[in-house]
Amino acid sequence: MFDRFSRNAPGPHYSNQHAFNQIRRAYDAGRNAGHSNQQIVQEMTGVIQTQVDGGAFISRHMQDGGVDIRTRLGAMTTADQQVLRDIVVNQEHGEMLPEDDHIHLQFPGH
Repeated sequence: MFDRFSRNAPGPHYSNQHAFNQIRRAYDAGRNAGHSNQQIVQEMTGVIQTQVDGGAFISRHMQDGGVDIRTRLGAMTTADQQVLRDIVVNQEHGEMLPEDDHIHLQFPGH
């Protein structure tokens, strides 16, 4: 997240936008205060830890329910993606959501 923020790159849409905004505010506050990159990362980490301790998760990735698989640079053929879809959706009852440069896999109950 720090790298995306520092590049001012658009990030993925997180399932918990409130949690995302808290982390972004920590980044912005650190930048505005002239903190080092390491300090900002520590401050962002503190916000995330507080969220996790309180049972709030920015994404199911943090609960082992989501996985990203890169697809850019020909990493996966269309046939590969179909095999993956069959496994994720038909066998594991998950979701396969295409995003910019990757496929997000979401699994229920994790």
